[in-house]
Amino acid sequence: MNNQRGKLFECKKCTKELLITREGKNPGPPMCCGNTMFEIKARF
Repeated sequence: MNNQRGKLFECKKCTKELLITREGKNPGPPMCCGNTMFEIKARF
């Protein structure tokens, strides 16, 4: 499960897959490519 955290931290493209993975698996602090929009969506 640590691998997912690393993948999110070093994500190259903010896609729905990433958001779903974050929300469904490990909803943590916003850190998805630094995209505020995606960060908010991932958090909520």
